Amino acid sequence: MKKQILSLILFLSLLTGCGHSSNDDAGTNSSQSSTTTISSLDSSTDDSSSSSINSSSSSSSSEEQKIYEKVTIKEANELCDKIVLTEEVNNVSNKYVSITGRMMFAESINCTQKGYRSDNAYKLFVFDETGYIYVGVNADRYNNVFSKYEYGDTSYYTFKGVLNNYLGQNELIMEDYVWEHSVPTNLNYDLLKSFTGSTKSMAEIYSLDNKLKVNNKGIAYGGIVSFEGKYVDKVENAVALFANEEYVIRVHGHSKLNNNFNSVKTEEELNNSKTYVVIGVLTMYNYIPEIQYLDSKISENNINYNLTKATKITAKELWKLTPDKDKLKNSHYQEYENVAQQIHYFEGYVSYSYYSGKINMVLTDEYNENYFNSALNEQNGKALRINNESETGLNKESDIANTKFGAFYESENGDKKIRVYFTTYGYNTNHYWQIQILNVNNITVIE
Repeated sequence: MKKQILSLILFLSLLTGCGHSSNDDAGTNSSQSSTTTISSLDSSTDDSSSSSINSSSSSSSSEEQKIYEKVTIKEANELCDKIVLTEEVNNVSNKYVSITGRMMFAESINCTQKGYRSDNAYKLFVFDETGYIYVGVNADRYNNVFSKYEYGDTSYYTFKGVLNNYLGQNELIMEDYVWEHSVPTNLNYDLLKSFTGSTKSMAEIYSLDNKLKVNNKGIAYGGIVSFEGKYVDKVENAVALFANEEYVIRVHGHSKLNNNFNSVKTEEELNNSKTYVVIGVLTMYNYIPEIQYLDSKISENNINYNLTKATKITAKELWKLTPDKDKLKNSHYQEYENVAQQIHYFEGYVSYSYYSGKINMVLTDEYNENYFNSALNEQNGKALRINNESETGLNKESDIANTKFGAFYESENGDKKIRVYFTTYGYNTNHYWQIQILNVNNITVIE
């Protein structure tokens, strides 16, 4: 009996031991197998996911990656010339290039024209030894970087972007830039002059201007030109007036532009003054042609300045030429441009406007006892505001006595008719006409 019991216990022990061993092995193997399987799945999933992500990233990167071909500015222009022009306002290519050059000036083209990308409405003028081109930049880049440019800065940049053509001018719409270096050298007059071809007369300059395409703000810009002329007067800190025997032209530049030239007070001094060769870019602002200054030097030639060719014009006649931009749209206003190119003389009376806290001397065809207290009154009275520095922006009425024209407004002299020579400064967007007196010291009383 005991033997049977011992045999039964031994059998149960063996059975239990086998079962435990089997369960442990199965559990271990199952665990290992499961771990291996999960690990394999994880690995497979990771590889697949990684492969999928990398493939997607690669595909996306491939789609977004742009290859910028490194070219000279001459080559960039040649590529631009191949852009097929359409009826659209701007013609953007799919050609991405990289150019390196020196910036000479930056300005806004002030365009709100439908169809034109407002994010590149600022233009940089860039050149290298092979040529020049415009670079369009957005407001942020302009305000934070390029608006700080000062004349004489010799910094070179690499610009990356897409080629474009706007208003008939080649340009690169900038997508990125890198400052490269600055070269301690003066402006290369000879290099810039080589881009202009022969020196043009002012008549030829204006003929070229007539061919420029104009946007809906009366703004246009063209290529480099050079002309000969006499420095006449300061118009603004950054604007100088030049003349030859028949024409006048405004030159826009840096804030100290007028310091480069000697001021003259009489026609005799002007004729005895130096003649300059001025290099610049042909532009148009508010339908009036200008030259954007690049460089200049004294000419070996001498040009006489002759007021006898000046033509008479009245204030009423000028007011009839006031531009109507809604009607002009993208076209030239030839009569308005022509009157801005020429020297005129005016015969009339002195008065002044006083509003918005400022006093400005004005001229009128008819004698006016009262001053003008609004732009609307100036318009109704057909007044011409004198833009010369000594005659505008006065703070109080007592300052009138210190102006060149003030004496002709005083009551005892108020009925005196005078003659002055001038050129138009243009119709201001604040709705008044401005003129630039050519010699404020040469006021002739005729009655």
